[in-house]
Amino acid sequence: MGRMNNPEDLILATAVGSIDIVRHLIESEKADLNQENSRGHTPLSVACAYGHLDVVKLLIKKRAEVNKPLHGTRTTSLHIAAANGFADIVTILRENGADVRARDLGGLSALDFSGISPQPIASECPQSGERIENGDEILVRMRRQCLTALS
Repeated sequence: MGRMNNPEDLILATAVGSIDIVRHLIESEKADLNQENSRGHTPLSVACAYGHLDVVKLLIKKRAEVNKPLHGTRTTSLHIAAANGFADIVTILRENGADVRARDLGGLSALDFSGISPQPIASECPQSGERIENGDEILVRMRRQCLTALS
């Protein structure tokens, strides 16, 4: 098997939650933890999007930048975890220095992201914590847990 040293390899391993491959790429292949893929995502932002808590913990332990914003949007991993309702990841990020006050290009914080309607995330989304309509009840519950974790 050839060496895997493409930034996409670490992103893909992170997306599928393969902690053994992520660990191998970081420790043996010396993959750059903070390098962005072609879409501007980092391994940490991807792990936060998919809810892979163990991968998030490993990336943070190996010194992934918790406040690195996505290229072009200023969205952070904390925004992403909150928007997807992963309160456990929100808590881990906060414990490791994630900036709760960081705002994306639309001026939204992670707290705003945890309270917005569960539609595709866009800058125009309302900032009201109560405006969750036609949404999946599980996601609504998860986002409310994130509101608590962010408070």
